[in-house]
Amino acid sequence: MKLPLWYPPILTYHCVLPIARGNTPTVSVDTFEKQMRMLRNYWNPVSFEQAIDALAREKWPDRGVVITFDDGTEDNFTHAFPVLAREKIPAIIFVITGAIGTPGFLTAAQIRTMRDAGIDFGSHSDQHDYLPSVKSEQAAQSLNNSRKALEQILEKPVRFISYPAGGHTAEIVKSTRDAGYAAACTTNRGFKKFPVDPFALRRITVHEQIKSRLALALLCSGYGSINRRLRPPH
Repeated sequence: MKLPLWYPPILTYHCVLPIARGNTPTVSVDTFEKQMRMLRNYWNPVSFEQAIDALAREKWPDRGVVITFDDGTEDNFTHAFPVLAREKIPAIIFVITGAIGTPGFLTAAQIRTMRDAGIDFGSHSDQHDYLPSVKSEQAAQSLNNSRKALEQILEKPVRFISYPAGGHTAEIVKSTRDAGYAAACTTNRGFKKFPVDPFALRRITVHEQIKSRLALALLCSGYGSINRRLRPPH
């Protein structure tokens, strides 16, 4: 089942819990396991870094798909990580660094354990501020502080970021580049395949309802949400 891509599929998850709930997008453990098996069997999960390299060459991997998580909640370790490890699926978790070690969020030890198993990490800012709504100096400080905090834990460079709620402007993109990042994710779906702006990578949110191979194929192709309104970046 191969559909032409509307945009390179970069999938977004938040929480993976025993039972799906509202508010923050959540997928149940059972559904997440089913989705990961389908991705492993019928798609080609690649790391975020591999995807960035491919986009720079304007050549997306055949059936390539990227798994990302936003926020860095503790369930990413307790529920999502065992599934990813079992299915040998690469993923990147964008972490709110100011929340590391607080109730409900990943600890530094959990981050290192996942790092050692091949999970990648990026920044989701320091305090999850909506960057276009804060002063430029504060936004730049959040971008820099979060990268440095995560690099201390990982003991390696942090090159990628996900803008909180996808919010970015030309000024924020410049600050992101200046802070040393090589690519950034938004929350919008995308319209154009190539060229793709590496500092405004559009993604597709995955929900509990995606349980069949056809539904997943439509989601990854981008055609399943073609009528959804594209939000402005700021």
